[in-house]
Amino acid sequence: MPNVLLFVLAIIDILSGIFLFSHASFLARLVFYLGIICLMKGGWSLMTALTSKFYFDFLGFLDVIAGASLLLIHSNHILAFFTVIGIMMIVKGIWSMFFSVSS
Repeated sequence: MPNVLLFVLAIIDILSGIFLFSHASFLARLVFYLGIICLMKGGWSLMTALTSKFYFDFLGFLDVIAGASLLLIHSNHILAFFTVIGIMMIVKGIWSMFFSVSS
């Protein structure tokens, strides 16, 4: 049975990656909300990793960076490395989607 929450979070990662890759701000409200969701996801991931004394939570840092980048795109500040962050988010989302369906 697929893990529905992990599948939804994977879709959010893929959408965030697409918006970061394309620097699209035509759906400004969606970009803003995806940025907030990514910041919350990353913050939660980092907090739980730190409480378990795991200090190298790369995916949590990636979520926080993606969330901040989406908020910058929302305010029309586009930087060159957003494309790389977008690709990393798309790969992370596909990886999460694969594990949500296979488990």
